[in-house]
Amino acid sequence: MREKDVKKMTISRRRYIKYSVGGIGAALLLESIPSFLPSVKADAQETPSSSTYPPYPEPIDNPSLIVPDSTPELNMADPRHPLHSLYKKIIPPKRRLREEPSPGQGDFGTTLYATPGVLGVYAMQEVRTDLTLPAQPPDRWLYAPTLECPNKASLESVTVYKRAGTDPLTLRVYGVWNHITGGFVVWKPMDSTWLSTYTRMFTEGRLYGTEVIKLNNYWKVLLYNFNTSSWDLQASYFTETSRTDGWDIWESFFNGTCPTTLRNIETNKLQVWQNGTWKYVTKDSGFGTEWLYQWSCGYPKGWTDKYFHWWVIY
Repeated sequence: MREKDVKKMTISRRRYIKYSVGGIGAALLLESIPSFLPSVKADAQETPSSSTYPPYPEPIDNPSLIVPDSTPELNMADPRHPLHSLYKKIIPPKRRLREEPSPGQGDFGTTLYATPGVLGVYAMQEVRTDLTLPAQPPDRWLYAPTLECPNKASLESVTVYKRAGTDPLTLRVYGVWNHITGGFVVWKPMDSTWLSTYTRMFTEGRLYGTEVIKLNNYWKVLLYNFNTSSWDLQASYFTETSRTDGWDIWESFFNGTCPTTLRNIETNKLQVWQNGTWKYVTKDSGFGTEWLYQWSCGYPKGWTDKYFHWWVIY
């Protein structure tokens, strides 16, 4: 671990341990959530405050342009993190194989077919700092949006909303799911540091840019750092899965309930990297379609542009 990472983690220990008495929910929420909520408009759609928006980051395909993670001290999934023992108590919902057929209990978005030559995906994903889930039981999880590359990618870039176990409030987390180990290898609370580094306000709302891409035989997950105009490496893994499909979806595990305290969530600019070229996902190119196996809650949903810009609860 780099010296500056150790220093950052030491600061992280001081910040989090102070609030760790009430369990992992209190530890994360008392420190992370309130610290940034006052500066975020809670809304009707967390409306941007200006008519001038930053440009969307361009996806990259050059390993030399990737930089190390700038926020390693936030990753509770790292065994070296002072709150890793609390993170280990988290039990994510069991995700089924797509062939079963549904991964969650209510799913909507874009499927990415196993098209030859596709070794990367890119998207701008919305974050809702005002999204809340009802008090448990039952446990409720929402992965939305969650992005996975087709053709045997082992890592997945996930926006996580969780209220399960002893969580006093809704946890809002950025994660990277490893399909080989069956768990998260990155688990970063969306605190003020994470938001100010990786998100900006656009016409759609607060977005972050992410990629899942295979470079030099490794699957990598990247986040765009708006402060440095670079792509931060979040995770890298050599082993591949046997799965060939990909997706960018809303994936909910509400255990038979239909929460009404949800906010609009969107994905935009969904692209695939095929044979060295980035291109938008379209029906004509054969990369995208809607799949909807079990949508019991009937939330409004659709595409602004098929199939690279979808929304749920507009």
